[in-house]
Amino acid sequence: MPAVPRRPHKVTQTSIARDLDLSQALVSKVLNGGRRGVDPATYELIWEHARKSGYHPKGMHSSAVAESVAVRQICVVLRAGLNFVEMANFPHTSHVLHGLQSTLAQHRHSTVLLGAEDQLDRETLRQHLGGADAPRGVAVIGEISPRFLDEIRLCTPRVVTVSALYPGLCHAVLSNEDQAVEQLVAHLAEQGHTRFAWIDSFKGSGRYTERLEALRRALTRRDLALDEADHLTLPPDPGASDDFARRFGEFIRRRNPPTAILCFNGVIARHVHRALSLAGHAVPRDFSVAAVDASRVCRVEHPRISCASADPEKLGTTAAMLLIDHRGEAAENLTQTVLAAQFFPGETTGPAPRTKKAR
Repeated sequence: MPAVPRRPHKVTQTSIARDLDLSQALVSKVLNGGRRGVDPATYELIWEHARKSGYHPKGMHSSAVAESVAVRQICVVLRAGLNFVEMANFPHTSHVLHGLQSTLAQHRHSTVLLGAEDQLDRETLRQHLGGADAPRGVAVIGEISPRFLDEIRLCTPRVVTVSALYPGLCHAVLSNEDQAVEQLVAHLAEQGHTRFAWIDSFKGSGRYTERLEALRRALTRRDLALDEADHLTLPPDPGASDDFARRFGEFIRRRNPPTAILCFNGVIARHVHRALSLAGHAVPRDFSVAAVDASRVCRVEHPRISCASADPEKLGTTAAMLLIDHRGEAAENLTQTVLAAQFFPGETTGPAPRTKKAR
């Protein structure tokens, strides 16, 4: 007579409590979604054991239980002025966000887009980041005010900033700005350029200061300097400003203008290239244009703009892993991860013209 198969042992909250040597009340609270007052490690332990044991609450499929264990939420906050609807206008940020989201998805985490600093207040942050269903952490893309960062940290210690540094407060992922600017200056200097222009925006931000100072250091190494007359700061969105064409036209029509034009990012470089073309100048015959960037706006669109920076998608990927592997908020556990920059030659840089006519 064939052996009668044993009936599988039913997994209950009581059996899970017994297996883990925990109180049945605590296990019941956790398996019914309660987080408040529960140690995070204990919460994870109970759900992981429940999943492996095949436990599923009445009325819920086992797949849903697996999701509730395996999927974690990461909230995303942007610097003031950014808009998810118009993300195409911010290619660097959109690439960072893509790297963040795709990496989190691979590790069964979900992404919740909260908005920008100027769209969020203390109460909104507490609604999203506090309570029993608090997310695993927050990724901040871009530079925010220290006060706003404090509001976020009051809700959760798991914070990673991208392209902004707050020493001793949270993890940070950065591009090597010095290396990027040095690569661009070296490339242009090898082409014979000795006069450099710097076109930027977002004046006052940390990245603004870093890149400008990096340019000055790179020029000093070659016994060159950035003349203040060759430094032009544009509105945050040059393409939407009628003032851009006039100001840049005056800038480039000066007697003996600089032949190498370095731009803060790829969007500005695109506007500069378009303005030069409309004014009848050939790039790179008359002027060379390069950007501190590594997004598609430089590397894919025609013509390809010579650029240098860390891969923005890798910035997002690194931020995601720091949030997943977060080890606590103690200052000694915080990391500043600086990714190496890479130079991408394009079609907008070439040898310096031998003579320049007054314009």
